[in-house]
Amino acid sequence: MNKILIILTIVLFTLQFEGLYSQAADTTTAVRIVTRLDAPDELLFELRLQRLNTNWQRWANGSFLFEFNDSTLIIDSAKYSLEFISRDGMIGNTTSDPNFINYTINTKVLPGRFSVNMRGPDVYVSALEVPIIDAQTDDTLTTYSILGTFRIKKKDKKPFILTNNDTTNNFRLFWKRPTGYYQASSFKTDVDVELFNKADYYKADDNVELYQPLSNALTVFYDDDTPKPKTVLRFIDATYEGAKKISVQWVTRSEAFVKGWAIYRGSAPFGKFNIDKVEFNDLVASFLVNPTDTRLLGLGTVPVGKAYFYSYDSTNIERGANYCYEIRYVDFNDNIIEIPNAKVCVNIPNSVLTFAKAYPNPMERQTQVSYNLEDDALVTIKLYDMNGKLAKIIQENVYVKKGQHIFDLELPEFSALGLYDLLINADPVDDKTIERSFSVLKLQVIR
Repeated sequence: MNKILIILTIVLFTLQFEGLYSQAADTTTAVRIVTRLDAPDELLFELRLQRLNTNWQRWANGSFLFEFNDSTLIIDSAKYSLEFISRDGMIGNTTSDPNFINYTINTKVLPGRFSVNMRGPDVYVSALEVPIIDAQTDDTLTTYSILGTFRIKKKDKKPFILTNNDTTNNFRLFWKRPTGYYQASSFKTDVDVELFNKADYYKADDNVELYQPLSNALTVFYDDDTPKPKTVLRFIDATYEGAKKISVQWVTRSEAFVKGWAIYRGSAPFGKFNIDKVEFNDLVASFLVNPTDTRLLGLGTVPVGKAYFYSYDSTNIERGANYCYEIRYVDFNDNIIEIPNAKVCVNIPNSVLTFAKAYPNPMERQTQVSYNLEDDALVTIKLYDMNGKLAKIIQENVYVKKGQHIFDLELPEFSALGLYDLLINADPVDDKTIERSFSVLKLQVIR
């Protein structure tokens, strides 16, 4: 009977131990690397740290090694440099933690690999506290702590890749393989710990390696699996601003390898036409021609966009014509790259004054006059009585911008009853190609 009890006890203990061992899949830490080409010869990468359960709280140190996803590039210190930039992320600043100043960061370029070593403080309370992430409710791709952003430069200044358009395979940095051999990461303990199945004993303030499957402490190193960057246009428009000037506006949703922008123009017949049939042969503006023009400066490679405004195109604009514009970007190697849905057209008006009205009419002494200009004009407004005599000058040769305009007209107290003519005359600004336009409003004064 005693023998049976002993056997059962051994079996139960074995099952309990196997249960602990199987928990190794319950990851405690994830370290991700995210890269982007910031310039033709510069590669930025960001280290993101995630704590996925309660086994630890403060991160102690790490030693990380990286290689290119392109095996044809040979890594050595004669060809590349590696530097720590800051703890700010490539997309936005990380959550501030004053304890990060307690860390020493060293970077090296070694034969066949890049090395980053991050050494933390000696005591637990001075170490970096990492918020826990709930994999069931939090987005594990966007919730993380940033360990730092680093820059790799090519010393010969040559680009990493020859073509930067959206069809190019994305250039990235990978973890050096095997990760279990090359990579290391540790947390700081605040109490004395004895790892039951490792026969290890740690005192408070010791560093505990985060790669011990038997103690349910494990780090997984993820390669850069972020979506491939693309240059995506959200919005484009062209506006006739008046005085034969056109502005072009566009908004990007994201940008990839955008060094700057170029604007091309084509013309189209009045009425309906196919914008895809328009030939964009006239270069309006280009970052290659004017690299100091901040209106044409791109963002490089970022997952967020920007609103651009270029004003004005005023070269050889003719009235009564449609002008179409296409936006293209200049990549890191000065190639001009077309993007989808980057075309827009605008019509130049053939007339200036297109609408005029007075209300109320008939009136006693006061009325409100509104008129619309399709273009900037020098506007003269005069009031004449029924005999053709000038009764009042409202304004004379005043520069007025295109758009709708409203003013109040008040007659003298003892004005005669009857009909008056309100003459609104609009002369196009600096444009002799069209005649002046005018409108005569018949106003009736009653008592």
